[in-house]
Amino acid sequence: MPPENNNKFVQVNLEQLDVAKSSQQFLLSHHHVIHLQKNFSTEVRAILDIKKYIPNASIILNEKSTLLDTIINNLVYEIILNNNLEYSSYIDDVKEKIFNYSYNSEIKNSLELLCLKNVITPIKIIDDGIFKDQKCLTIYCDIENISQCYVGICKLQSPTNFSQFLESFQYISLVIGSVSSKLTKTSFEVGRTISTILSDDSLRLELEDINDKEKFKAKIMEYSKELYKIDKDKEIEKFNVNNKWEPLLCIINDFKRRWKYYLSDWWDGLSDYHSISKTISTTIYLFFIILLTTIALGMLNENNTKSKITVSNQILSQIIGGIFFSFFGGQPFLVLLSTAPITICISILYQISLIYNYNFYYLYTWTGIYTSIYLIIFALFQMSNIMKYAKKSLEELFGLFISISLIIKATQATYFAITRYDKNCTNSLDIFSCDRSSGLLFIIMIFGTLFISLWLFSFRLTSYLNKFIRDLVGDYSLPLAILIMTIIGTTIFNDIPKETFILNDNETLLNITQFWNLTKDGHILALQLAIPISILFFMDQLIVTRTVDNDNNKLKKGSTVNWDLFVVGILNIILSLLGLPWMHGALPQSYLHLRAQADVEEKIVDGVSVEVITKNRESRLAIFLTHILIIPTFIYFLPYLNKIPTAVYHGLFLNMALISMIGNKLIDRILLIFTQQNSYPLTSWIQKVPQKQIHLFTIFEIIQLLLLVCIGFSGKPFVELSFPIIIFLYIPLRLWILPFFFTKTIYLEFLDS
Repeated sequence: MPPENNNKFVQVNLEQLDVAKSSQQFLLSHHHVIHLQKNFSTEVRAILDIKKYIPNASIILNEKSTLLDTIINNLVYEIILNNNLEYSSYIDDVKEKIFNYSYNSEIKNSLELLCLKNVITPIKIIDDGIFKDQKCLTIYCDIENISQCYVGICKLQSPTNFSQFLESFQYISLVIGSVSSKLTKTSFEVGRTISTILSDDSLRLELEDINDKEKFKAKIMEYSKELYKIDKDKEIEKFNVNNKWEPLLCIINDFKRRWKYYLSDWWDGLSDYHSISKTISTTIYLFFIILLTTIALGMLNENNTKSKITVSNQILSQIIGGIFFSFFGGQPFLVLLSTAPITICISILYQISLIYNYNFYYLYTWTGIYTSIYLIIFALFQMSNIMKYAKKSLEELFGLFISISLIIKATQATYFAITRYDKNCTNSLDIFSCDRSSGLLFIIMIFGTLFISLWLFSFRLTSYLNKFIRDLVGDYSLPLAILIMTIIGTTIFNDIPKETFILNDNETLLNITQFWNLTKDGHILALQLAIPISILFFMDQLIVTRTVDNDNNKLKKGSTVNWDLFVVGILNIILSLLGLPWMHGALPQSYLHLRAQADVEEKIVDGVSVEVITKNRESRLAIFLTHILIIPTFIYFLPYLNKIPTAVYHGLFLNMALISMIGNKLIDRILLIFTQQNSYPLTSWIQKVPQKQIHLFTIFEIIQLLLLVCIGFSGKPFVELSFPIIIFLYIPLRLWILPFFFTKTIYLEFLDS
């Protein structure tokens, strides 16, 4: 039962209040009570309420009024007409129950306070803190002279700010119950049900485009069934995660969990016009970031291995791996790539093969096979459970390390382009060392690509043009930036030499060699090398999966951590046998894929504006179409991509690095060190944790990050190969050692839950 006199919001009649003439001060008291949302899989009344009340609900669509009193009048009147009730005094009865009026005769010109009581507003907890849902308001009351409960829902024409206490709502629900109802059927309980289902951002997003009352109600009915499945899956997943270690069976359970959604994984990308538009824009966006990243990484591998692995090998590997995982992978948002850490591993393998005089392809194939076998064993024995002990700081560290790696690669390329110039140039074959302008153009191209792409990406947050065009420009920001800078480079600066990647028409695409001829010592070496590489794959894959499966991303179809790891192991056996670069889930591409498919809104959390995902489309169609598009590009159009300067590729690296930093709490905490104290955002962890403890934790993270960067870019093969082991050791470091440095362990939990 709700508490008595639950006054949550107050609306002051400013027309009757002459503040300037009154010197009196007042106290306003109100309190909040938090209730759990209804669980549609375990609470029978939730489904029954929807089935009983929504078909007969009174609906008002596109209400233009901005006065709460008028909206309540309209809702009650609609309920009376819709249910053929005797008019009587229902409007007055309802308003008497939901409003408190107080009048102070001692104040000159009088003061009327209108207090709204008996309301329910959803609240949500995200990493930044707790925020109130700014779209949905449910008002409830129990009156006499009626025998059952009635529901009315009003969708306003646009979000309306009723007062500083009532913020900006678009959906207002009114539940009128009988005072003689059972405790499980009161207006409050029905209001909980209505508020629970309308609190879902994705449902409200679909309801915004519906202008027919019957379709409006049908959509709510349909979503209640979907919500039942979602809640049921959450209960099952919660039970499996918390209570069971199931070696071997974990793979089967993951497969079953995802198999029932397999067809919808394809059709969800075509379910409506907006989804089709998102699928197309995501496909084009992924096409550019995947293909250009693949070419850039291929250039690194080609340089590191002296053309043993080329750009063409890299693209072919991407096509095979991308299509394979789009069909057989569990989480469709995972983007598999040969990442920067993998290029480091391949470079180390090449150096070791030279040092110990092994055939590179033999050693590479067997190291890849043994690495994949380790991964399959990890998957079968549910080693992913280890990640339960990994905290969010590990994801932040790894994500920021990848961003820094991309920045370092771009910085190294820029430095090389600038210092390549030799004023005493005598090498006529190296035109770049003889032309100083090529280095300056490199700087213009790399930062031009970065700034244009970021400006277009942020265009969706401006007020220019309409929302559709802003979203369109934001979705295609990266392709447009690449196109603009390529055109500028090939027209305005046509006479200045620009470096591009090398194409060799006679190279071997598949390096299938007699790998079985590797010596016994070579096998022992490969087994040893596979250990840190498999740990790298394991950690990277699971960190990427955790980043994507985060609750804030509004995913509904369940996680398949073990199955995905198993599929990655199988895939890399195939790639190893073909002599192609290995792959695993990649950041920031996987997160960028998720963001590209999502609908995002800005909301206020603790007084700070943050972007919140309101709906996501868990479709594997975009990633599949992306790799299908890469096939004809690889066969017919690769020479045209050769026109894109390498500076643009490195501008792409910087773009991905900076965009992936958005939302990284480590970045936020680092910025706090240089922020004036009275300008700190009012996030929950800043309010609960002493400033010194926050900065102490930040310093620990910075030290860990610097250690990763120093090891990963040390230039010494065996030192660099220890990088994944260091990441793994951060788990026990955070779990057992770090708490000793904090006055209260609860502070650490607030910062890094």
